[in-house]
Amino acid sequence: MNLMKPQVTIWMSTLAMAAGFIGSHSARADALQISEVEPAHVWRETETLEIAIIGRGFDARAAIRFLLAGTDSLGGIAVERVKILSSKELVATVVMEPGVTPGYFDVEISGNKGETVRGNSLLLVEPYSWAARFGCTGAESSRRRIPCRRGAIG
Repeated sequence: MNLMKPQVTIWMSTLAMAAGFIGSHSARADALQISEVEPAHVWRETETLEIAIIGRGFDARAAIRFLLAGTDSLGGIAVERVKILSSKELVATVVMEPGVTPGYFDVEISGNKGETVRGNSLLLVEPYSWAARFGCTGAESSRRRIPCRRGAIG
């Protein structure tokens, strides 16, 4: 009597089911995805800012929203315009309203295929920065320098 055969059969069946599950749920090459944003943190006092969004599957109909982390509240960041640089990078020009809520924001993108994805806690709005108060030099970015535009401080 062979006692190993039922265990081997069960193990092989489990392995086959796992392979089928992974194969059917693997990411499509053109699937909408958000990897990161640059800059990843900004000052509350910044009025207008360009934020690069890195990922894949972006197209000309990409619609972007910045939402307070874990909610559907805009929290004071409005998207003014979106420029598609490639299917892997776009730049959103955002307006920070005077009462923008400090904290983490999720980034939500909707594509032309009806897909909507959300990158969780990708942007941090800092409550206050002395550097911004005494002459905003821009939000620092590891990939490039993205200046903020401010009026004169009185």
